This record gives sequence, C-alpha cells and structure tokens, in this order.
Amino acid sequence: MRRLKALALALAALTAFPGFASACPMCFDPSAENRMAFLVTAMVLTALPLGMVSGVGLWLRRRIRKRDRTD
Repeated sequence: MRRLKALALALAALTAFPGFASACPMCFDPSAENRMAFLVTAMVLTALPLGMVSGVGLWLRRRIRKRDRTD
C-alpha cells in the first residue's frame, strides 16, 4: 500500500509539473545539425537490436535446415 501511495504521488507530481518530464534539450535544439545527429543516433539505436534479433533468427534457421538435411 505504501508503494502505491508513492507511485500515485509521483504520477501526480509529473502531471502537475510537466516541464520536469520533458525530453532532453537536444530534442528541441534549433540547430539543424544537432537535430539531424539526434535523429541518426535514434535510428541506429533502433536498428541495432532489430538487426541482432534478425541475425540470431537467420543463424538458427540455417542451423536447423542444415541439421535437417543431414538426417
């Protein structure tokens, strides 16, 4: 019950003061160069885990097919 009260208080504080919950200042930088760097970094950080999961999936698929061919 104590944790629930603390969570409710934190949520109330975030809704009362939305400035504290805003994104980093880089997101709203007027410089086009900084915005582009942020965008490229976000795309790389999004694509990296997707590529890793896809790579593991392809590796497993090849391994299973190779095992099936030898049987």
